[in-house]
Amino acid sequence: MHNNYYLLRQLVPELNQQLAGATLTDCFSQHKDELIVQFSCPDHSLVNLVAHLTNQFTCLAFPAEVHKARKNTATVFPALQEAVVKSVAGFANERALAIHFTGEQTLLFKLFGRQANVLLLMAGEVTELFKNNLSKDFNLKIHSLARPLNQSKAAVLGDLATLKKVYPTLDKPTRNDILAELNGLEPEAAYTVIKRVISQLAHPGQYAIINRDGLPALTLLPATAPIATFHSPMAALTFFFKHYLRAGNYQQIKQGLLKDFTAKANKTSGYLHKTRKKAEALRHHAGYQQKADLLMANLHTVPANARSVTLADFYTGEAVSIKLNPRLNAQQNAERYYRKAKNVAREIARLDEAIAAKEEALAKLAQAIEKLTQATSLDDLKPFIKLKNPVRQEPALPYKEFLIDGFRVLVGKNAKQNDVLTLKFAKKDDLFFHARDVAGSHVILKQQSGANFPAATLEKVASLAAWYSKRKTDSLCPVGYTARKYVRKPKGAPPGLVLVEREKVLLVKPELPA
Repeated sequence: MHNNYYLLRQLVPELNQQLAGATLTDCFSQHKDELIVQFSCPDHSLVNLVAHLTNQFTCLAFPAEVHKARKNTATVFPALQEAVVKSVAGFANERALAIHFTGEQTLLFKLFGRQANVLLLMAGEVTELFKNNLSKDFNLKIHSLARPLNQSKAAVLGDLATLKKVYPTLDKPTRNDILAELNGLEPEAAYTVIKRVISQLAHPGQYAIINRDGLPALTLLPATAPIATFHSPMAALTFFFKHYLRAGNYQQIKQGLLKDFTAKANKTSGYLHKTRKKAEALRHHAGYQQKADLLMANLHTVPANARSVTLADFYTGEAVSIKLNPRLNAQQNAERYYRKAKNVAREIARLDEAIAAKEEALAKLAQAIEKLTQATSLDDLKPFIKLKNPVRQEPALPYKEFLIDGFRVLVGKNAKQNDVLTLKFAKKDDLFFHARDVAGSHVILKQQSGANFPAATLEKVASLAAWYSKRKTDSLCPVGYTARKYVRKPKGAPPGLVLVEREKVLLVKPELPA
């Protein structure tokens, strides 16, 4: 009811008494959709009028002090500077009030929710608007604002179902409360209730601030356990405005934090599901360790140059089919499977470490969401605001990261970041990959202490480098690779261009790793 007709009806006489003969000393805006008008009264007192006109919240307030910023402040309605107030007037059954000045100037406050605006009129014609996007307001005629309504007994009894037609001036909560009280009453009794409520609105004993659905609300009706009560509509509006913005800001921040933390929890849960599934699949992999052990136990029975062999499992006696590289002997094939088993074990260990970290993060997020749900003030939210917006944020890495056969593989994101990746992040014994003779990402295969790079891993990384190049759509692509220590940046070379020495070449199919 803070911008309701019944409140404005009480506000106009008090404003008229305060502002009659006052001089408008300043009119400015320092926040979007908020206008501040300052008056110097004949008794040398000051009156500040704040018109807050956002789509979500429209309200007038009269704070004792207003701090005008030195920057980002715009003067509004300069023609009113030093204008003297003649009177303040309202409009029958409408959410609007007008401040009339000597010299036929009028400042009209149109408090129509999403269409709220402040208009400057000269001799009844609109000359300027505070919110210029509401250009239709230039056609507004001030005398058309007053709305005569038929509120006779017959009209009221004919609209008992909704009361909208006879009393469009009632705000929705008040109308709903009246309709709930009318439920089951005979027409005469219902009419008596309605007239009682309208009389209370027209002649309020006090202005009460109450709690409605977690937010402050202003009412002219008798209230039980109000937050605060006032005998002045100006004081009530000012108190309500301050506390509503504070509570609304709290609710907005709380909902935003809950949404953010819930989204992070959902994302973490999704990552955990995929990573657990991947780790489980690796644990039930094709049994590289078993195949290596079988080959080592049967070196004398494995035919030379064979592409596969079938051997009996030690424990179950079941036949196990093992693919072989015909260019390698039985022992070399066994060593090849041992390397694969080691890489799988290493990758599983990395995944388990990532799973443990994410499980811990998910537990913390669940705890944060529970505490946010129970929060009741801005002070309760401060720790979570810091979590969401840390003071120091890590800079974005210049690469994408892959895990191939247990090895870290880094892929540059663009030409400049290719240089950063290769020249600052890569170590001398890491391997550098790049598609030959075309533009593409630098790809770095990170060395691991005591581990050699398997030939199959080199091919997969080369395929990745081909995929992140201009030859992505070719059936085959030549990719050069060498140790990082043999890559250098010529002076004055454009971003991404390097010289490579001791290069080897692989011909591979461009593709992402499985």
